[in-house]
Amino acid sequence: MLYFNCKSLHPRGILRTMRTQLMPERAAGMPWLERDTGGGLPDRTPLPSFPFTMGRGEAADLVVDSGRVSREHAMILCDAGQYRLRDLASTNGTFLNGQRIDEAPLHDGDILVVADVELTFFAGPGASPQEMATQVMGLRRADSGGRDSATQLIGQLRRLYEMLTHRAFEIAYAPVVRLEDGELLGYEAVGEPSGLGPEPTSAERLLSGTECRLWGRLSHLRRTVAAEEAAAFPPGAAVFLKLGASEIGGAGLADSLGRLRRHLAAGRRLVVEVPDAAVSDTPYYREFRRRLESLEVGIAHGDFAAGAAQLVQQEPIRPDFLKLARPLVRALDRSQQRQHHVHSVVEAAERIGCQVVAVGVRTEAEEDVCRQLGCGFAQGERFGEPLPAALLAQTIHA
Repeated sequence: MLYFNCKSLHPRGILRTMRTQLMPERAAGMPWLERDTGGGLPDRTPLPSFPFTMGRGEAADLVVDSGRVSREHAMILCDAGQYRLRDLASTNGTFLNGQRIDEAPLHDGDILVVADVELTFFAGPGASPQEMATQVMGLRRADSGGRDSATQLIGQLRRLYEMLTHRAFEIAYAPVVRLEDGELLGYEAVGEPSGLGPEPTSAERLLSGTECRLWGRLSHLRRTVAAEEAAAFPPGAAVFLKLGASEIGGAGLADSLGRLRRHLAAGRRLVVEVPDAAVSDTPYYREFRRRLESLEVGIAHGDFAAGAAQLVQQEPIRPDFLKLARPLVRALDRSQQRQHHVHSVVEAAERIGCQVVAVGVRTEAEEDVCRQLGCGFAQGERFGEPLPAALLAQTIHA
């Protein structure tokens, strides 16, 4: 085991002295904390002795450079092989698996947040089976509040972490077709990377709307897998990949998508879908849109339910595709009011130069009225159920 001292320059220009350790995964015989760096290998901090303190002060075992972290923020304790996390009366709190705590047991795979810094705890090779994340993988209790609900949330968080570390999820692909002639435009990667069921879990709802590194890493991995599996698509097909609202604003997002675009098989097109609620005419979003265009990455605004006037205002940041919200399309053939609404949106989309995709089309009647109203493309049950890449390849080559 090798220790050495080094100095690093913090982004604010503050020199920090840190103890760095080279340690192979689960081989050093001691627990550690892991922090995602946003790319490449994560930072790992071994826990050679206890109590192990974290805070902004120089005396802490782990110095955390953040104005939201207290000088003495939290500590990890160990008693007879059982780990505990204790908050040290910090100003902004210590969180364990999404819950603010004063003191709580700490298990292998748990996610702890010190103010605004997220870390994952690994107990090392000595962790007992009762403490392993896989212990509660199968739990899926109803959200009934109290202890059961908290236990469920912890189980879901651990399951999501296992999904990340073992790439243990399967993506399905829904066809997007041209309404004029039924020709394939591409496929949208559907379903979240949790694999916990058809409805979002408490953990998914919690993490998908926050700037959480675990969710960000899952989303990034899911997009990478989809880009790899797009090799099964017919030449010329597009792959639609969703972005989370919390991802918009990230400094390296456009570059990351550009690398993903280069990773695609030849002849396939990448289109990223931004939820309409996250779209705004700001300097950041204009530059983001410009960068995607230069990288030959298409952009779609998803879940659009607003009116034509709002769409026209988006002309400076117009998308390549505008995807209508499902409630607008559901039983559209039986609602004159919604037909008028959709028709006005389609006309506005034509004026600013983007194409409309009707989402959630289930019946022939819905398909016909979407075509009559001028929607260029559509997706939904009417055009085939979502399939994993392996089965999709079989149908394409059948």
